[in-house]
Amino acid sequence: MRALLYDIHGNLPALEAVLADASDADEFVLGGDPAGGPVSALSVDIGCVRLTERYLHSDPPAAAEIAAAVNDIGAALDRVAGALPVRAARTLVGLAGSVTTVAALALGLPHYDAAQIHHARISARQVAEQGEDIAGKPYAGDPSHEPNPLLGPLAEAPFHEEKFDDLEKVFATEGKKNAKLVVLVKIDRLVKYRFMVGLIDQLQFAELNRFSLAPLEPKEKQEVEVL
Repeated sequence: MRALLYDIHGNLPALEAVLADASDADEFVLGGDPAGGPVSALSVDIGCVRLTERYLHSDPPAAAEIAAAVNDIGAALDRVAGALPVRAARTLVGLAGSVTTVAALALGLPHYDAAQIHHARISARQVAEQGEDIAGKPYAGDPSHEPNPLLGPLAEAPFHEEKFDDLEKVFATEGKKNAKLVVLVKIDRLVKYRFMVGLIDQLQFAELNRFSLAPLEPKEKQEVEVL
């Protein structure tokens, strides 16, 4: 989703409120007074799901896989630097699950705490340190490993079918049962983009803002297809 930021006028509280409301945006356009029109906008395909699909096939990822992902990210950021005045920026605003997880780890939180994570200021050095620490660890969703203390134990249940229009009600019901619920959404790589966006909308309508996306594995797809 694209978020348009216009007529900021140096009002930081208003800007922070808008950014909080646009938590599912993956592209931002700055414009209006005092910008005098759009200053810059560029989207690059280096999301965590895409990078995992391309390069991170081992558990934990091999050094060569991590290096390939880092090179891809570096090339994308070079394109950004060539197209936008990034050197004039002083603050990078991060959104969504990967960013909040890194922020929580950098803050040393024993569990997810939205009050401390949202609007937290994390230095580039802290981000780099957490990246190096996480890179060598196995996937937290593997039940043979210790559970992620930020997420708690992983709950699993047999697959069952729900109508798309009923998902908001299902999500809301589960959210009321568990105030600390974190949802892992598995996406078929062949699914149409609008369905994925619709599913995320259903989560947010149900006020479930702690979720992450991951590809649906072949074995899981087979189980779903027999429903």
